[in-house]
Amino acid sequence: MIEKATVKRQEERLTGRFLEGIGFTLIIALIGYGLAKVPGFDHVGQLACAIIIAIIYRQIWGYPEKIRSGIQFSAKRLLRFAIILHGLKLNIDVILHQGGWLLIRDVGT
Repeated sequence: MIEKATVKRQEERLTGRFLEGIGFTLIIALIGYGLAKVPGFDHVGQLACAIIIAIIYRQIWGYPEKIRSGIQFSAKRLLRFAIILHGLKLNIDVILHQGGWLLIRDVGT
């Protein structure tokens, strides 16, 4: 009985730390979004600004080890998903602006 309670507390701590890591990357992303609004950085884009901020943070302070699993999840899974969605948005924008002829030409190709 004591063993189950200990395992449950450890799982809760790990889940909390996992979510803290995701929250940490969310904060970095929000700072990158804000930085992308600054003249000069607006040409770089918010994703590149967030990546630069994360690199600088890691070089100066290092990532906290206790939230590393959430950070790795965000870097590997969420970042890939965001890039896929971004690419999908670009393709849909091209289709909407180029019109139906683009679709007909692509099907023919």
